[in-house]
Amino acid sequence: MRTREEVLQYALSFPNVYEERPFRDQGWQLVRVKGSKKTFLWIYERNGYVNLNVKVDPQWRDFWRSTYASVIAGYHQNKEHWNTIILDGSIPENEIQRMISESYDLITDNPTKRIYEAVKKIPKGHVATYGKVVEMAGDAKMARAVGNVVETQLLTPEYLGEKLLSKESEEEFKSHVQSWIDSQKASEDTLYSSISNIVEEDRLNNFIASAEESLSDFLSEKIIAMEPGKLIVDKVMQEAQNKLSESMFGMMLGGSFLEKIAGQVQDGIDTYIQENAREYVGKAVVKESKELQEKPMPEVTAFLEEKGIYDPEFLWGLYKKVIEDKLPALLSSLKLSLVVEERINAMQVEEVEELVLSIMNKELGAIVNLGAVIGLILGLINVIIFII
Repeated sequence: MRTREEVLQYALSFPNVYEERPFRDQGWQLVRVKGSKKTFLWIYERNGYVNLNVKVDPQWRDFWRSTYASVIAGYHQNKEHWNTIILDGSIPENEIQRMISESYDLITDNPTKRIYEAVKKIPKGHVATYGKVVEMAGDAKMARAVGNVVETQLLTPEYLGEKLLSKESEEEFKSHVQSWIDSQKASEDTLYSSISNIVEEDRLNNFIASAEESLSDFLSEKIIAMEPGKLIVDKVMQEAQNKLSESMFGMMLGGSFLEKIAGQVQDGIDTYIQENAREYVGKAVVKESKELQEKPMPEVTAFLEEKGIYDPEFLWGLYKKVIEDKLPALLSSLKLSLVVEERINAMQVEEVEELVLSIMNKELGAIVNLGAVIGLILGLINVIIFII
């Protein structure tokens, strides 16, 4: 397939299509779909070869371009959605026909009609989710497209950051914080019961146990790293040498004897601490933790206020830093597009229809109201003109 005639003959074999030459340069031929008048094939000559512009699914766009050197980005068209085929004889005829056929399918595709036909296939008395319907319709990407719009165009880090850090948000945040602090000053709760009102008790207990474990490990490792045996022995040796330096007994023992004993004592202390530090530290941490949990909230609140922690301005600063530093990563980890896609696909068809209609009614209502206002203004203008 290298001539216009061959290409045109194949293109016109598709249903409801026609050929047109709408430009002054009659060398450009378009094959359109009747009714919509959308073009699925452009035929023209360039650099001595017949060229074809065909629409392409972005998922296949780069495949064709990498497979054949004579398939390039669309000439004078959107290069994301169109490819140009150069008829230089290097591309098999069946592949050219396939690309033209895919272009026709993309142009004539009607997702709404396909969904309607899919809904009609649902047995009477049965319920199907939107995800199942679009799967039956052959286009599971619809909900994904909505999800991508929400993530990349609506709930962006910039937009949410601006909203979360606005002056109104700051005032509301500080007001809520101050109200909560004031309520805790008169509370009869303990620290534990106050937190358990906010966090599920099992999760709170797991967090406390994990925190106690981590703190015990950290402290015991620090104690062992300090080499307490050496610190104790060095101090004892210093005192012993000071006491015995001028006595006959000290002269008889000698420094080397004391150093030998000191080494053995140090090894014994270090071994004992390494074997038992974690147990003793763990018990102490758990004891202090329980005492802290049982403290009355008024006492905890007074302590934190004194240290400047329970201060709306200070807490707003922490909140602001978290939003500025962590919001993009947080939104990325949430995968909003996937959440929206899954939620839409899980909805029943009636729910999706109701959602769409509610949005349409709202927007159409605004258009109708605007039309009424414009009509009133035009009517008044006509009256004024008539009077004049």
